[in-house]
Amino acid sequence: MNIRKIKKILMPHKQKLAIATVIIVVTLVLGASTNYDQQTTHNNKTTATNLNRQLQRTWSKVDTDDIKNAQIAVYDKKTGKVYKFTHGSKNKYPTASIIKVFILTYKMSLGELTDDDKILATQMIEDSDNDATTEMTVSLGGIYQFPKLFQKLDMKNSNINQTWGLTQTTATDQLKLLNELFYRHKIISQSDSNYIINLMNHVNEDQNWGISTGVSDDTVVELKNGWLPLNDNYQNAIVNSIGHVKNDNVNYTIAILSNGGHTQDDGIDYVNALSRATYKTLSK
Repeated sequence: MNIRKIKKILMPHKQKLAIATVIIVVTLVLGASTNYDQQTTHNNKTTATNLNRQLQRTWSKVDTDDIKNAQIAVYDKKTGKVYKFTHGSKNKYPTASIIKVFILTYKMSLGELTDDDKILATQMIEDSDNDATTEMTVSLGGIYQFPKLFQKLDMKNSNINQTWGLTQTTATDQLKLLNELFYRHKIISQSDSNYIINLMNHVNEDQNWGISTGVSDDTVVELKNGWLPLNDNYQNAIVNSIGHVKNDNVNYTIAILSNGGHTQDDGIDYVNALSRATYKTLSK
């Protein structure tokens, strides 16, 4: 048999062998990839479960002797999960001044701010000025316009009140607003979000408490606090803190709401303690 005939006979066998080898390699690679994806998913679920367990244990240890009702919710960017904890029986909480972030977000969702709007925005967020907030609320058409943005952000547990500071909300609803600003940008653009975030990063020094408590020096915190004593003796106070915490180890949005049965100072101490405990757990 001559060489040409031998080549014709052998060539198909070589091609089949090569194709079979490729199929085996691809199968092994795809199988390894699938196993890796499954393992990664399993590890992420395990991490989220363990983190939830750690946070629940940490939050439950914070002293609540002077606190009647409180709620905390955290969205951890690393795990993509929301973790929440409730003390007491309240389902919804008055916003006090944290509603100012919502109001400014709503205003920006309608179009570009005027120069006068920008002055009001700075006064609302950095100074927590109530008159500026009322003026901007009026420019929106009043509090009865709020449900439009509640619906867009899927804030199903938030309801208006005749007084904007007594608007009812939950910690998880506040995360939906915060996540829009810090991660999603579906209702307003990233540049508009950054405008609000910059204001939250420059609140007056006397308002720099709450979720900024207990974080490391390299941490960037954007926040808005709300506080409102419901009687002349500073009893039964509303004390809330919302915002975003980020450094090389952590990246999360957080909302802490509290009211009922405590003084304003008690509420601030409790919110500070929750913030400190949260950061310590998430930064491990």
